[in-house]
Amino acid sequence: MPLPSEEDDGEVKVAVADSGTVFLYEGTETLSLPEAHWAKNSIQEFAQKRIIPVSLQKDFQPDDAASRQSAVSLLVRSLGLFKGNETAPFSDLSTVQGTAGKDIVTAYHYGIVNGNEDGRFAPERTLTRQEFATMMTNAWESRDGSVSFSEKQIEEQLRTYSDGSEVPQWARKSVALALSRGWMNGDGKQRLQGERDVTMAEAIVLLDRMID
Repeated sequence: MPLPSEEDDGEVKVAVADSGTVFLYEGTETLSLPEAHWAKNSIQEFAQKRIIPVSLQKDFQPDDAASRQSAVSLLVRSLGLFKGNETAPFSDLSTVQGTAGKDIVTAYHYGIVNGNEDGRFAPERTLTRQEFATMMTNAWESRDGSVSFSEKQIEEQLRTYSDGSEVPQWARKSVALALSRGWMNGDGKQRLQGERDVTMAEAIVLLDRMID
């Protein structure tokens, strides 16, 4: 599991969420990306830090929609979260391959994700920008405590965008928080496009901003 780290005057400082053994690894992985891709720097950094699991690095397509399992893996690994041998009550968890299963279990125990009403996690389903913002907020609050955001503050963030009023009630605080922290922004037409599927590139850039 990769852990957030920084180098300071010859020393490497590592942020850990739980006890355990830590060893240093200098990544050299790079992905084949268009030279001018807008998210290239963040993607290559995440690849080198193994935040992008090896299973996702193969045939990586930055502009493809992120699945729930890939988004959870990126989120959990970017924050260095881990929950040992715990389990999660999802009936379809056995269909998940690679390390994504453990990442989903970790996210569940940190209160980042829940399953569907029928007990499934639906790992292959895509997720929207506002759903991913909600995951990010849940992760942030699980680590740093609940964020107090008044309805007035939420409205101030959302009204800047032409479709800000379309953000559903359950996502309003999360989207507003993502905007206020600079994790998320709108497009060139001042639209949030909250109901559009988040791409792999977008998910990585949003997380890169969150952990910066």
